[in-house]
Amino acid sequence: MSASIREAPPSADLPPLRVALHGLSVATSGNYRRGEHTIDPRTGRAATGGVISASVIHSSTLVADAWATALTVLGKAKGTTLADRMGIAARVVTHDDAGVRETITAPLTAMLAD
Repeated sequence: MSASIREAPPSADLPPLRVALHGLSVATSGNYRRGEHTIDPRTGRAATGGVISASVIHSSTLVADAWATALTVLGKAKGTTLADRMGIAARVVTHDDAGVRETITAPLTAMLAD
């Protein structure tokens, strides 16, 4: 089975990421459909780290979902640094003045190279 990870809104110029899911799950969390609705527990307010969406691939759907939400709350820099350190395969899409950008963690890069 394969899945496409398409986090960004249709107007974004990012291609979908196609991944074969053999014993794996993918979960995406983000603000691109319903606006800023993910609450940052550190502030009690909507997460404002600039993340449009974060997708995580993991053997556990529950773990993938939890990490996707955490990466959305942490923001690109802190989130991807933590994901790399913890061995989490993730794609994080952000938006800034230069446009829409994606960051792929080292574990996902390695997974895609296999």
